[in-house]
Amino acid sequence: MTITLREITEDNAESVLALRSTPQQEKFVSTVDYSLTVELVRDHGGTELLTSHVPGEGGPAGFYARLGFTPTGEVDADGEILLRRTVHG
Repeated sequence: MTITLREITEDNAESVLALRSTPQQEKFVSTVDYSLTVELVRDHGGTELLTSHVPGEGGPAGFYARLGFTPTGEVDADGEILLRRTVHG
């Protein structure tokens, strides 16, 4: 697998916003990714970030909670818990 770093632009922003980590990757995730995403959303007039995760032991729920995400009370068709975080300007 080859990993490359690229500037976040309007052309690739959707991919950045769709990033997800597996429970095994949680310890490697940097908050830099999160900060860049928040800045991008704010710069484009966005007011919230949405993500989801599969519930279960060892899952990323704690990671997302530390970043300020809270459950919306909804579960998607795949059984993933939907989370929201408000972006302040």
